[in-house]
Amino acid sequence: MIVFILGLIAAQILNIFIRFQKKGNAEYLHYGIYLSAFLFYLAVLHFEIIFPFWADNKMPVTIAEEIKRPCGILLYIFYNRFIISFLDLKAIYPSMYRIVYWFNVYLGISFVAEFAVQELFRNNIKVQDSLYGVFSLVVFAVSVYVIYRIWRFRTRLSAFILTGTVYLTIGIFLSNFMNYLMMLEKISPGEYYLYPLFLGLGIEIYFFNSGLNYKSVVLETDLVNTQRQLIEQMKEKEKILIASQGIRNEIARDLHDNLGSTLSSISVYAEVAKIHGENNEPENLNIVLEKISGSSVEMVSEMNDIVWAINPGNDNMGKIIQRMESFAKPLAAARNVHFELICDQSILSLTLAMEKRKNFFLIFKEAVNNAIKYAGASTLTATIHVQNGRLLLSVADDGIGFNPAEERAGIKLSLSGNGLRNMYDRAAELKGLLHIESQAGKGTVVALQLGL
Repeated sequence: MIVFILGLIAAQILNIFIRFQKKGNAEYLHYGIYLSAFLFYLAVLHFEIIFPFWADNKMPVTIAEEIKRPCGILLYIFYNRFIISFLDLKAIYPSMYRIVYWFNVYLGISFVAEFAVQELFRNNIKVQDSLYGVFSLVVFAVSVYVIYRIWRFRTRLSAFILTGTVYLTIGIFLSNFMNYLMMLEKISPGEYYLYPLFLGLGIEIYFFNSGLNYKSVVLETDLVNTQRQLIEQMKEKEKILIASQGIRNEIARDLHDNLGSTLSSISVYAEVAKIHGENNEPENLNIVLEKISGSSVEMVSEMNDIVWAINPGNDNMGKIIQRMESFAKPLAAARNVHFELICDQSILSLTLAMEKRKNFFLIFKEAVNNAIKYAGASTLTATIHVQNGRLLLSVADDGIGFNPAEERAGIKLSLSGNGLRNMYDRAAELKGLLHIESQAGKGTVVALQLGL
């Protein structure tokens, strides 16, 4: 019966090493070494091979008697090494790893010391037992503390370790107790005293195997999830690249539409100026030169707006508000218009992406231009705040007002050509809502709502 059980343990060891070869996880290797040491320990105890070389001159001793205690220490060392790799103590629980590491150092020193004690006090069993008793007390105290710390982890993996260890400990205790009773001749002699040990070891193997399987599933699941996250990140990067390309196309379109048309008009004005110069028409020449100057200033302004918009350092609302004030205040002062910009301090830390920032500023710029150039206003107030997760911009003046429906339909062109239509187009690009409220003689309010 004992040989059959030892064979089952050997088969389990072979299975563990095969799984280690397939998966390459360190915990399989350490568990296989631990079980191999346990199998060797049990086999030596069972067969009790005669080992005469370390015997005294009177009688030979068995291997079991010589290596029982050192082999038990080795089992502790291999078990602790398995715990370290199985629970990933070094990476996840560094403080616990240091405790188990130095515990293993102590066990390694004790392993060497045990052979020295057996040799130095070969004829004094009491000294050997006393020293081993002190060693056992230290091991017991540290083991209890380690088990307590593992219990405090309260993870699924630590539960497998604790359950298996508890059953093996109970099995070892019962086997030792039955062996003690046999020595006192309280029960009949026989190898059946090893059955609790084998039962505890079998249960431990079951729970440790279950823990290894569970950890493999978790690792494979984490690997799949990591791969999915990488795929999602790649998709997000692809979306960003596509969006970036769209932004580049938008910038190219702005350059082509705005600057191209301005340069074309400057070219036409230059030809007209040449004709007026040849015809000696100074008044008409001055008018055309003023138009060239105005178009040039406008082109430089638009170029500055584009350069400012694509600079990532201008993403935050603080920089946007500075840009808005630096544009509106000088323009308003030149026309004797009182300008005031009111904003919540909480919005200064907000950020807007390049495309949103550009359209947000250009809507504000168009509204200010229209109020100062065409409305005949004396007061202009801009407010910016956040409400219900939306960024709200309002530009209000006390000018002459107009009919927004007629202006948008193109019946009148008082608002700098297509300025009103451009504001609605930019609001649509922002996926925002633009509302213009105005009446003749009652001023104008341009309100923009933008989702954050």
